[in-house]
Amino acid sequence: KHLKKIRLHLKQQSLQFITYLQKNLPENSKISQPAGGFVLWVEVADLNTAKLRKLALDNKLDIRIGENFSTLDLYPHCFRLNIGFNIIDPQVEYQLTVLMKLIKDCVKGKTC
Repeated sequence: KHLKKIRLHLKQQSLQFITYLQKNLPENSKISQPAGGFVLWVEVADLNTAKLRKLALDNKLDIRIGENFSTLDLYPHCFRLNIGFNIIDPQVEYQLTVLMKLIKDCVKGKTC
């Protein structure tokens, strides 16, 4: 019974993150959820994630960029986002807001 509750909660939490990202990422972004974990794989066209990572770190945000997952240059516009936190937590909500602004600015060429 307890595990069913936890599974349901985690499924709802992942759907909340996906919904938030779909509403706030640039158009044509792709979101996938790899099996076994609390992360989302996010692909944003025309996004330089190496520069985004530096800006994120400057804002005390931690993301894992595509180049961390391949020795080839296959994922320069992808990053992994941890969704193991409750999205309604004010700090998580704030961090997501900052990250979305950085992404939008990078895609528009303002800061990246």
